[in-house]
Amino acid sequence: MGPERDESKRHSLGSAGGTHSSGSPTYAVFVPAPESAQRLVLQAFGDNHRLLPAKQGDLFITRDGFLPDTAIHRWVSWCGATLSLETRRQYFYEISKFLNFLEELNATWESARDLHFVAYRDSRLLPGGGLTNSRSWAKSSSVIKNFYKYQLAVGTITALPYTVVGSHTALDIRHRSQVLPRRALSMDEWKAFVRHGLQESPEVQGPVPRWPKRDIAAAILMLTTGMRIGELSKLTVMDLRDAEESDGVLELGTISKNQRHRIVRLTPQARRALHVYTRTERHWQATTLRGADHERLLEDDHFLVTKHQGGRITGGSSSGKWSGRASDLPRRLRERAVLIDEDGRFEPAALFLGGSDGSAMSPDGWHKVFRRANQRMQAIDPQWRAIRPHDLRRTFASITVDAVIRTNRASELSDDLSFGAIIARDPVSVAQRALGHASPATTAIYLDSTYRLPPELSSALDDWSLD
Repeated sequence: MGPERDESKRHSLGSAGGTHSSGSPTYAVFVPAPESAQRLVLQAFGDNHRLLPAKQGDLFITRDGFLPDTAIHRWVSWCGATLSLETRRQYFYEISKFLNFLEELNATWESARDLHFVAYRDSRLLPGGGLTNSRSWAKSSSVIKNFYKYQLAVGTITALPYTVVGSHTALDIRHRSQVLPRRALSMDEWKAFVRHGLQESPEVQGPVPRWPKRDIAAAILMLTTGMRIGELSKLTVMDLRDAEESDGVLELGTISKNQRHRIVRLTPQARRALHVYTRTERHWQATTLRGADHERLLEDDHFLVTKHQGGRITGGSSSGKWSGRASDLPRRLRERAVLIDEDGRFEPAALFLGGSDGSAMSPDGWHKVFRRANQRMQAIDPQWRAIRPHDLRRTFASITVDAVIRTNRASELSDDLSFGAIIARDPVSVAQRALGHASPATTAIYLDSTYRLPPELSSALDDWSLD
């Protein structure tokens, strides 16, 4: 790194002070967006190094006049040559969060020390930070360690900035801050959260939610299907249409975690909430914010869906054509998909839209929605325990187990002792399949805080008591 680059970067960070005038972060991961939102500065620097135009999943600069960091750009190039698209996006997403966090502290990645890493870990694990437990943090911290180990290997730095003791580092310390315990919601909590947190309420003073019908529909969908927030963010209107044609049955294919296909069923309440949102707020978002900008959508190299019928879609982009079942549509095409409405105008295919440009809602965007809703709830009740999106999935697991137990109690056990019949009566096995877990041990973690011993167990043990 040359002195001119260092001085320019220090000047840019110093003027930002974590609250620069643009209000936008310095680094972000490129996803299909209007060209006006990219603001990518094409500037040559260093020997034989040039910041190339951003492609799908690349790390790019969002601030005009910010001189790119040569060391970061070299690591980006290395990731692009060795990692898959999905892994590369996850790496860039994490490193952009880390770099932007350091900027808010008026620090750089070269000057970061153990306290910076611990502070970043705590910010990521607090409600709204995007992570839920120490295992999630372990995956995120591995990206930061990869970045620094690369810089050490190529000679950009002479030593790792974090303390290494044996095989452990400051990034491996277990998180023991005031993170809320895992829990399922009660019916009263759920109703209060929807009534006062996700929509306008006379009991709450201050700004009202901008898209309440969208937020309520998404919350109901997560609670009644156990859908992950990442899966929710990748849903398209094509998936919703196929579910409506199959009486509410929705197949989660490539959008599910590890592409572990599973089936969920939309409840009548979820279908009504989605119907209201798509006919009102989403219609306005799609037609007003992006629907009329045909040229910009095409310039962003989107995947244009030309046919959608019988659960199968056909479309193409500059990279070629694709045809198959909607549930098998690759993520890279799903995120770039656009449709043609009845008036011949283009609209994004994502089911849940947000932002001033009508782009798809990201997991980080949903965490912001829940954070604002929790702030509204805390204005009413200072003792309110913040609800995270994953708490809705945990609630679904608890409700599913309780429902299976009640069903078994209400019906006589059949004489069918086949494996399938036994599994169908096992609450944890049912919840495991519904949640899409590979192991029942993972499902058990969801149920630890909500499991209640059945009364039959107490009766059985009571027989062994001595008078």
